[in-house]
Amino acid sequence: MSKNLITAGIIVPAKWPLARVWLEVSAWLGIAPRQIEHLELWPHQIWVKIVGSGAIFVSYRCLPLWIEQGLEAISQCRDRDCLNQLGDI
Repeated sequence: MSKNLITAGIIVPAKWPLARVWLEVSAWLGIAPRQIEHLELWPHQIWVKIVGSGAIFVSYRCLPLWIEQGLEAISQCRDRDCLNQLGDI
């Protein structure tokens, strides 16, 4: 399996507050939060069921939470080797 920030355990979407994910997904899709009927955090993407419509997949990478946790991981690096390891993921 290829390594990424999720499989490496650096970003763990399952620990994200669902209410915030819901708001960020609705903002990214440009719809009101009430238009989301159901939302599931899958291993590599978010499955979103929209009221009166079909479902859509949204990448975690689209969300501000992803960026925040990525920046947090970078800020935790105390030396160049750590930063290089993070960059290789």
